[in-house]
Amino acid sequence: MRRSILFLCLSLFSAPGYAAAAGLTYPVEPASTHIRFVVDHFGLFTTKGEFTTFSGQLFLDPDHPETAHVAVTVQTASVDTFWGDRNDLLRSPDYFDVGRFPTMAFTSNVVERTGPDTARVHGVLTLLGRSHDETFDAVLTDRKPDMAGEVANFRVTGRLLRSDFGMTAGQPMVADAVDIAIDAHIRLK
Repeated sequence: MRRSILFLCLSLFSAPGYAAAAGLTYPVEPASTHIRFVVDHFGLFTTKGEFTTFSGQLFLDPDHPETAHVAVTVQTASVDTFWGDRNDLLRSPDYFDVGRFPTMAFTSNVVERTGPDTARVHGVLTLLGRSHDETFDAVLTDRKPDMAGEVANFRVTGRLLRSDFGMTAGQPMVADAVDIAIDAHIRLK
């Protein structure tokens, strides 16, 4: 059962538009899920930030967990680096261009088991009107009952290149590589 839950959780980041005909739909809990990023500046310091507004669903057929899919949509204007002027710059046409591209989305297409509680999640990230294949590593960090049922937590990490989406502003002072860390919380029942 633990392995089925792992696949359920790992599917969290994969599939807008998939119908959950034979399975169940599990929402991402936004109040206890965090999508964070880190980017290097000048090789001297890093900027850390997060996205505060997003939605996601996991589609799971318990009889076929390997077919699980996840759909996550992030509101790009919710970018927060804890400094107002930098947030405004990131929302501008030079970076996230939130006026033209108010959302970005990740859709998984393959969940590859790498261990009893780990997997590699392959999918497509769409940002600034461009789609690019991305791969993230995921680990089931906890599964337990709570006052309302049962929850699962997992950590998803990866690295993407801004230039793959045409976001080249600030280079070379702002690194092309961006590290992503997602702590996700899903209510199972």
